[in-house]
Amino acid sequence: RMPSKRMLAPISLKSEFIMTKATTVQEFDAGEDKFRRIVTKILWHPITGNCLGLLTLFDAYLSCADIDRRAANLPEPPWLSYSMDICLAAYTVEYVMWCFVR
Repeated sequence: RMPSKRMLAPISLKSEFIMTKATTVQEFDAGEDKFRRIVTKILWHPITGNCLGLLTLFDAYLSCADIDRRAANLPEPPWLSYSMDICLAAYTVEYVMWCFVR
């Protein structure tokens, strides 16, 4: 094939996405509780989100392991159910903390 001798005009792409305000830690009045501010900072911290994400992945792994063991009629090791209970407790604590802050 012969290359085209015609020059292509530069293409200008413009994207206009819907922009929202960045989510920040909720502002509190001077009379608000110090504990509520601390809980809010903990919940909005990136490390908290990352740890809860890893906990969710670990819980998904535990669920798959539990399903596989039940399908094979193998006895369930105690650590598996304890670990799943700890994950459920962590989810519950996070939910209660969000309810407290909002």
